[in-house]
Amino acid sequence: MSTGITARALLTYGLNHSSRVAVRQQMEMERVATTTRIREGARIAARSRWGTVDEGEA
Repeated sequence: MSTGITARALLTYGLNHSSRVAVRQQMEMERVATTTRIREGARIAARSRWGTVDEGEA
């Protein structure tokens, strides 16, 4: 089974078995997690390229 079919099946199932509030809460949690993950990746890249980066600079 392809990744796309699996993703659609899981998304459809989740949407059909969740309230709108629960879906919005999960979306917000994912947004925050993605922002945090991207920010940390940028910090790691900056440290790798330029050395130590202060918290206020990244």
